[in-house]
Amino acid sequence: MAKNTEKTVLGLDVSSDFIRVVELEETMDGLQLNNLGIAPTPPGAVEEGVIVDTQTVASSIREIIEVNGIKTRKTVCAVWGKGVILQLIDLPSTIPLEEMREVIKGKVGQYALFTNKDVVLDFQPLEGLAPQGLKTMKVLLVAVQEKLLRSYKETMTQAKLDLIAIDEKSLAIARSLCYNSLSTPSTQNVASVVMGDDSTNLNVLKGTSLCFLHSIDIGSNDLAEVKGLDLERAISPALVELAVELQHSLEFFQSQFPADKINTIVLNADFSSFKDLDKYLESKVGIKVEVSNP
Repeated sequence: MAKNTEKTVLGLDVSSDFIRVVELEETMDGLQLNNLGIAPTPPGAVEEGVIVDTQTVASSIREIIEVNGIKTRKTVCAVWGKGVILQLIDLPSTIPLEEMREVIKGKVGQYALFTNKDVVLDFQPLEGLAPQGLKTMKVLLVAVQEKLLRSYKETMTQAKLDLIAIDEKSLAIARSLCYNSLSTPSTQNVASVVMGDDSTNLNVLKGTSLCFLHSIDIGSNDLAEVKGLDLERAISPALVELAVELQHSLEFFQSQFPADKINTIVLNADFSSFKDLDKYLESKVGIKVEVSNP
């Protein structure tokens, strides 16, 4: 059966280890995976989320597309790294939407390590998450360093792809939980934990709504000494710290939402290197951990 190219899109994830391409099609039964390609990222081509060698990465992407016979060119990219800041902030609910961007620009310096001149902002007011008794609203703030975005745009142009959207990686994964069939009912609270190269992001969903997020400054690069080892027996201060910080983050969520309980943690990580990371974290935090279903 021929694919409907109008409803088909590529999803692209470029990490320091691998380049992953998926071809998805929107059908009457939901999203359908039509194709999947993966290849090692050229050494040194990606640093802290920025594609520093755009021509080499673009060449690798073209090769993945050709080898797998992918015809779609409309592409959505996932970005990550220290050049991306996520925050939930409180703003007065009386601020008109058209004035909100200017108000948020004044708050970027509180969270980002780069100046307003070098950052691209986006935001989304979240309904139903205002603290009780206060006339405020929760707003999701995303700030991305301009050089990071520019590196993706240049790579897509060189790969001859049509870049239609850019998403933050951990948010994209959390959003996918709303569509994937997990054993946990969608009405319960789920913590999405996404391990990147340099950090690990925790996003908590109440049903299908994002209500809490936190970033832990420990990633797969910090756990290089325990790759391929039995994590229950491995000696790694970074691994212990990751579990402790995750526990503290979950406890802080509980203090903010005392009536809500985390039922499940869905973990997204490099399980080829950290095979039993889910079991290790489950034993430390005392909450069921499921491996993310790609």
